[in-house]
Amino acid sequence: MLFHYTGARGLLGIIRDATLWATDAHFFNDRSELSYSAEVVTEYLKAIVAVIERREGQRTEFEIRAIQLFRDAAELFKRLSAEAAVYVTCLSSKQDSLSQWRAYGPYSIGFQTAELRHAQLDRSEHESPVHVSPDAAVLVVQRVSYGLDDETKQAIGLILPKLATTAGRLAGDSPEVNALIVPVLSRIKHPSFEDEHEWRLLVTGELDPVDVHFAEGKSAITPHVELALRPGMIGEVIVGPDANASLKSGGVRKLLDRYGHQTAAVSQSESPYRG
Repeated sequence: MLFHYTGARGLLGIIRDATLWATDAHFFNDRSELSYSAEVVTEYLKAIVAVIERREGQRTEFEIRAIQLFRDAAELFKRLSAEAAVYVTCLSSKQDSLSQWRAYGPYSIGFQTAELRHAQLDRSEHESPVHVSPDAAVLVVQRVSYGLDDETKQAIGLILPKLATTAGRLAGDSPEVNALIVPVLSRIKHPSFEDEHEWRLLVTGELDPVDVHFAEGKSAITPHVELALRPGMIGEVIVGPDANASLKSGGVRKLLDRYGHQTAAVSQSESPYRG
């Protein structure tokens, strides 16, 4: 399972409304969201180009095409970090994290990872026709890397050939190109956030304007999309450290039962923290 930390209001909204929000990543509390990853990837690609250019002798046709591709890709990563539509639900592989109890709230909702991978946009309340197919939205569940680790380098290496044309240039802007670039942009965070052990449920691609909702954020009106929550998607709810943890657990149990999550377990944090 992957765990989403939230307060009582968030827990109620997720269970009662049967929806999980994915928030526009440009509105996150990390002011370097996406821009940091673009900078890291750009420097990595430029370093590869520098290695090729330092090689003595006449460049091969392959090297010429590779240099052009890496340079174009660096520019695309930088541009999409500011322009791409990307919505994220933050999750953690840690089910009982004191730092996250303190930061995000006293409840940790454990989602079955396999079920998350098959989540769909919630379109039950649309009053007007939806013109974009649900299949046009790309949904990814992925682990966050803190800095550029080997796994992320491999991901970059896998997508670059898919972006290239026979001339060695990028294939150009398209939903397919964006669907390759955006998940890589969204998986890299600054190392200072490493304690969160974050995973992400990511929504990008072609979204109909009616799929985007708005809510009051801490400092701005914040866009988000909503994903339909099905019975079986929640495996467990953990109540954070609190003197009233037993009372809270009883309320969570009744809430889950009322809205069709009878199989989900309810447990309490093992942390001795008193608050």
